[in-house]
Amino acid sequence: MTSDLLATSALTQSSQLTLGRAFWAVLLLVTAWKIFAAQHLAISFDEAYYFSWALSPQLSYLDHPPLVAWAMALAAKVFGDSLWTVRICPLLAGTATVLIGRILARRMYGPATGDRAGLLLALIPVLAGAGMLMTPDTLLVPCWLGAIHLTWLALEAAPRRAWALWLGVGVVAGLGMLSKYPMVLFFPALGLYWLLVPADRRRLFWGTLLAGLVALALFSPVLLWNADHDWVSFVKQTRHGLAPGKSPGILQTVPEYLGGLLLVATPLLGALMLWSAARGPWRDDRRRIFLAVLCLTVLCVFAVSSLKTRVQANWPMLAFTTAAILAAHDWTTYPQRLRRWALGLLVVLDAVAMVYLLLPPQLPLRIGSVALDPPRIREFIVPADVAAAVSAARLRSGADLVCPDSYQLFGLLSFYAHDLRGRLVLINEGDRRCPWIDPAAWTGRTGLLVSMRRPIRDSDIEAFATVQPFGSVDIPFKRDGVVTLNFAVGEGFSGLAGGGK
Repeated sequence: MTSDLLATSALTQSSQLTLGRAFWAVLLLVTAWKIFAAQHLAISFDEAYYFSWALSPQLSYLDHPPLVAWAMALAAKVFGDSLWTVRICPLLAGTATVLIGRILARRMYGPATGDRAGLLLALIPVLAGAGMLMTPDTLLVPCWLGAIHLTWLALEAAPRRAWALWLGVGVVAGLGMLSKYPMVLFFPALGLYWLLVPADRRRLFWGTLLAGLVALALFSPVLLWNADHDWVSFVKQTRHGLAPGKSPGILQTVPEYLGGLLLVATPLLGALMLWSAARGPWRDDRRRIFLAVLCLTVLCVFAVSSLKTRVQANWPMLAFTTAAILAAHDWTTYPQRLRRWALGLLVVLDAVAMVYLLLPPQLPLRIGSVALDPPRIREFIVPADVAAAVSAARLRSGADLVCPDSYQLFGLLSFYAHDLRGRLVLINEGDRRCPWIDPAAWTGRTGLLVSMRRPIRDSDIEAFATVQPFGSVDIPFKRDGVVTLNFAVGEGFSGLAGGGK
């Protein structure tokens, strides 16, 4: 009997050692790929737009809170105008997400669950993407997991030590709220846990109250900015996620939302994670309830959004952080064949994505006459060429200012066209998206109007006394793809446009 126990123990230790090595090997491989991809791919349109914020740090912005801009402004102190000003934070934040999730899972369920959770968090596509590109989600995810980890430590700690941990929860949650508004869902989720686990109610109430006050204090710059701008950011986000939009109706948006939840981590693994989360609150296990409510709160809120509008894949991504830990804990209870297929599909999907993004950017991918490149791949190929074409057009035209037709193009030019910084004026919605720019300073001057992929809009033309076409330029990509830039020269800039003021 003793020899059998020793043999079983040795086998378990050997298996755990193998799993731990697999985790570190995958983390190093994924990190190395992200470093290479970060240098290989151009700054995307959205990343460039957020970078334009970093050139003029504000208390907040129309689209999101300010942490993404503040982080890049800080990175610029070290990396200047280089690509790493944008890409260093995703690399660090993505790695932090994986390590925090692994540590939390190990603390709650042991080393094996920790290593499995770390593997899943490193490989789930939507989380891997957030750890490669600089968006508000990039900093939100590690803050979300960090607040969860500190909360669990506070619930398990002695009362005297718990208060310091609750202060930490408030700081991390506040940083998350400065990154993206969905961080606020953390507090309703704790409220649901309070209802389901009476034994933790007292310490959870006072701890959450303290953490909430600290988080609110850190979030105060966003409140001050919105109060000074007619609460425009809160109104925009509420309409964006909860108000009826240009959607085809719930018969399409709800199935799209449910299907997206399965596709975020491949259908099999997505289904396993959702299954583990869905049965969590009904088990007599504080750990499962805690992790499950933090997942289900997010899923339910965006399920309501799907009744009104299309829900993008990254919106409910926070739910998959704790769902991954639950799936890692339940892993050995799933049928062996299902486990193999789920993990195999995930690895294949990641491998295909890795290889694809490491191919030469201009190499087209097709089968026969069918193009396989996703449309948005152009964002990682054309930005530098677009910026060079606009700079050249401004020199030819002799224009004093440049008026891009979209905030994406505004951001692209802000990053890649250094000579145009200080000359860029966003006419449509410019007073809301870029309130630090004073269009009136350019009154009466000559402007180059630039539109990407469409004719110059009437609302842009209205900002000038006279406007004349100035030709167009085609920027090729992937052999058959083309991004067309249309130009016009306007005389007598008024600082006003139909969509601007």
